[in-house]
Amino acid sequence: MKQNFKGFLKASLSVLGLSSLAIFLQRKKHACQSRIASPLGIQENVIIQAGGIPQALQLRGNQRTNPVILWVHGGPGMANPFLTYAYQPALEEDYTFAYWSQRGAGRTYYLNQGQVSKMTLAQIIDDMDEVVDYLRARFKQEKIFIIGHSWGSQVSSLYIKTHPHKVRAYLGVSQIIDIIASQRSLLDQAENTARAAGNRDGLLEIRSLKRASDDQLNHRLIPAQDYLTIEQVAGKYLPGNPIADALKGTWLALTAPDFSWLDLRWYGLFLFQLSHYIAIQAPLMIVSNQFKLAQGDSYQVPVYFVSGGRDWTAPFSQVFNYYQSLTAPDKAFYLLKDCGHSPYLDDPDRFADRVRACFDKY
Repeated sequence: MKQNFKGFLKASLSVLGLSSLAIFLQRKKHACQSRIASPLGIQENVIIQAGGIPQALQLRGNQRTNPVILWVHGGPGMANPFLTYAYQPALEEDYTFAYWSQRGAGRTYYLNQGQVSKMTLAQIIDDMDEVVDYLRARFKQEKIFIIGHSWGSQVSSLYIKTHPHKVRAYLGVSQIIDIIASQRSLLDQAENTARAAGNRDGLLEIRSLKRASDDQLNHRLIPAQDYLTIEQVAGKYLPGNPIADALKGTWLALTAPDFSWLDLRWYGLFLFQLSHYIAIQAPLMIVSNQFKLAQGDSYQVPVYFVSGGRDWTAPFSQVFNYYQSLTAPDKAFYLLKDCGHSPYLDDPDRFADRVRACFDKY
């Protein structure tokens, strides 16, 4: 028995050691590949004052005079600046990227020692305006580009309507049109898939979930935990591999050259203390539920969209219908068929091509 335990311990330590070495070597490799070598470039993590509190920005690009792109992350609360090495390098030759960790998220959350008052959408938009003004002043540009992903697309869609004079053009990635309609579509799609596969147990599970969530969806007030339950249960019956996606995301994080102690704490909070994470983001999740873009919207800036064909959170059909209905100085819709909710991670090269198609003309 003692020998078996020693053998198990030795094997476990060997696996741990080899895994740690593999992570270390990959981090070194990614650091070399993503390093900004140009003396005219920028590779900084800075802290600025916005909304009366310190907020974190990651700045990267090969030429400081290049046009600036502000990346507004999803969630709410899903600040992942450490992942930019996986999708930005192909664009950093011609653009300066600013990744903003929003109030109550990631590095900004810990910069404020975890002290978060009840957050509001108006507060986030005001913060965003101060971030935009900081970038305009620092890089001496009258207007900047904005990319909003998921929740960040909700914030950004409202921002560009009220501050068009500060924005060159906008790109909505996995644009949220109506999160409640998306949840209904997700459940319907999962039910149809289970029915087509003859999965009787799956049908019973999905129909039970539809009945349980119907009243919440009707009132557009679905608690965050129930929202995640819908995503997880329905996701089991839809194309894609959530476990593989989660493992890929974890590997990308652990081997990220800019993965800091604050990032690790926030990532761990989401993975292992989900109830705490939800409590922090709850006010903004309510806002997200209530959010709905109107058909026939009008914008004063060019508006573009990139959607994944396997995105069940922000179905591309919703985005396309909205795109067709809106008016703007210029507009385009791009579908990446084999991608999910984060097309920039699923297919970085094609995503970069779409960004160029939208922004290079300016």
